[in-house]
Amino acid sequence: MINRTSILFVSVSFALLLCISLAWLIFYYIQRFRYLHAKDIVARKLCIAARKALDKIPTKSIALNDLANVVTGEFVECCAICIEQYRIRDTVRILPCKHVFHKTCVDPWLLDQRSCPMCKLDILNHYGLIEA
Repeated sequence: MINRTSILFVSVSFALLLCISLAWLIFYYIQRFRYLHAKDIVARKLCIAARKALDKIPTKSIALNDLANVVTGEFVECCAICIEQYRIRDTVRILPCKHVFHKTCVDPWLLDQRSCPMCKLDILNHYGLIEA
């Protein structure tokens, strides 16, 4: 027969382990929430800084003489992101590293990655919006 002391010991041990597990689970989820919240705040700040940098990066509408400059090597003939040739009246964005892309192609990339797709120049560092 099982004596009462053994049953009491097992019951108290089980309750104690249950409380410790519950406390650890609560602590884990609080820490996880704090980490995700801090990460979200940093991502929002970087997105705001990227939008400010986009406002500083010049855009240009392609003219006929720009397409003529492809022959001399001053202008590339296609966007490196969508691999489509530039056409007259396409709006392009000229990054500080002098790489040229369609505005509609590079803007989402810059908002997400914050660097040139070709040479990885960090636009936030270039415009002094964030320290290296």
